[in-house]
Amino acid sequence: MRLTPHLFWLALPVSLTACSKGFPSEDEPLVVGTVTVCTDVAPDDGQAHDVSGTVVAIDAAASDCTHTITIEDADGVQHVVGWTVERDDGMTLTYELDLAEGDAVDLRVRSVLVWGDVQGFVLHDADGLVVAVDEGTWGGALEPDDTGVGVAHGTLLQTEAGDCETLEYARILFDADVEMETDPVETRLLPLDGVEYMAMGVASITRGPGESCEITDQTDELSWIIWR
Repeated sequence: MRLTPHLFWLALPVSLTACSKGFPSEDEPLVVGTVTVCTDVAPDDGQAHDVSGTVVAIDAAASDCTHTITIEDADGVQHVVGWTVERDDGMTLTYELDLAEGDAVDLRVRSVLVWGDVQGFVLHDADGLVVAVDEGTWGGALEPDDTGVGVAHGTLLQTEAGDCETLEYARILFDADVEMETDPVETRLLPLDGVEYMAMGVASITRGPGESCEITDQTDELSWIIWR
């Protein structure tokens, strides 16, 4: 079974370290990247699709995503979820999770059909959250109760005005044990329930009318990943 990816383009600068390198100035071009979630759950009204089982493989499934987790439930049925964060220059960002084959986990997937569709998933084990990913278009897929973390558009960083569209790029605001902002594609420590996680706000983009016209079928973006 090959999972179908859902691709969304994101205009964002990229940092591969845990320290911010700062948002580009107006004279510097933004780096374009993509966030992809792969799952066999068809888009619906956003209901939670829950699976409990055992991890039987990591990064071994036939998928278009860089990272995959294969979970086998009590009936012997295997469920695969995956994700990719990639820059437009072909550099793929990789993530090492606190996860191993044989671990008992609970998976929640949401796949929401709006104008387009958007997907996200959350994986928990006995120690709490393992990883959560949201493509972040069309209002996002995950709900705050899925992770215990609120995610929102943060401090405005840069505005680009065009004829038919205005783009506002902002930091990403995480609300867990404390409130914390990250620059786009910056990784920072995020305390949640007394445990330190890694959080990356991938993009925060708000779209509005341009100087002379408006594009109505565009989506804001608020994409992110949290992992342990």
